[in-house]
Amino acid sequence: MTTGWAAKHHFGPYFSQGHESFARESYFKGYWYKAGGKYYFAGDLVDRHRNDRDYSYVWFKWYDRFGRFHKSYYKTFGHKHFNPFAFKRDFDVRVCEGDTPTSGCGGWHDVF
Repeated sequence: MTTGWAAKHHFGPYFSQGHESFARESYFKGYWYKAGGKYYFAGDLVDRHRNDRDYSYVWFKWYDRFGRFHKSYYKTFGHKHFNPFAFKRDFDVRVCEGDTPTSGCGGWHDVF
C-alpha cells in the first residue's frame, strides 16, 4: 500500500535500555498514515551494536479491523524493515535488546 497523498505521521526513534556499556543499543522509528479509510503502520528496527551477538527486538500491540487484539515481536542482528500493514486502533511499540525478547527493554510507547 502506498501513501499517495496521505500524510505520514512520524514517531521515534524509541530505544532499548541496553545492559552493556553501549547504551541505547537498539531503536525503532516509523510512521502511520490513513489511506482509503484505513490506518497503516510502517517502520524500521535497527541494531546499533551488531558485534555483541544480542538480538534487537521490537514489540507491537494493536487492534485489527475486527477489534481483535494482537501482540507480537520481531528480531534482528542488524536492520529489519516493516512494510505498511493495516491496524484499527491503539498501536503501541516497545524496543528490547539482549538474549531474550524481554531483556533490556525500554518502555511502551503509544504511537496511535
